[in-house]
Amino acid sequence: MPRAAFVWDQFGPYHMDRCQAAAHALGGPETVLGLELAPASATYAWVPTGAATGFVKETLFPGVSVDTVPRARRFFRLFARLRRARVRHVFLCNADRIEILMLALVLRLMGRRVYAMTESKFDDLPRRSLREAAKKLFYWPYCGVLVGGARTRDYMRFLGFAEDRIATGYDSVSIGRIRRLAGAPPAPDGTPFAERSFIIVARLVAKKNVALAIDGYRRYRD
Repeated sequence: MPRAAFVWDQFGPYHMDRCQAAAHALGGPETVLGLELAPASATYAWVPTGAATGFVKETLFPGVSVDTVPRARRFFRLFARLRRARVRHVFLCNADRIEILMLALVLRLMGRRVYAMTESKFDDLPRRSLREAAKKLFYWPYCGVLVGGARTRDYMRFLGFAEDRIATGYDSVSIGRIRRLAGAPPAPDGTPFAERSFIIVARLVAKKNVALAIDGYRRYRD
């Protein structure tokens, strides 16, 4: 029986990393259940990750894009699978979605421990008082939150989480996998620093603010 379940819309390589690491820490592949809603989305152009090693992975809506699945169907399929798994600890992303809020509420009523996973920060976009007050209600069912860094931790405190209910480390990846993909010795060995490139790994969308990085590079060159 799994001890923890992680739910994302679509699994990319780093979601696989995180589930594998969690299962290793908890004692074996059967301890972690990774639930992917669908293998494709309009947001990420990842190649489908397929079967997993090191943890149990399931795709609830195979062969489609998650954007085509109605929210009600997402809720009922997730609820049915998590109830059947009888998993004690459930980690959910996209806490601002109504189907995720309903799932978190129902799971808490069933005695499960539910945790949010987020990278949101206060300065992501203009904040309005009424909207932020409503957002606090969306986080009410959660026992704790896993965040990407210090600014997200501060924002979660603003939304009502006590310091001891916030854990950092959400943005983890497998360093071993990255080194294998690089095919070169890690720094300070390998390519001399003078010959290395500046690389941005991000989607080319406005909210990633790649223009700021390019401006920073211009200043560096100047």
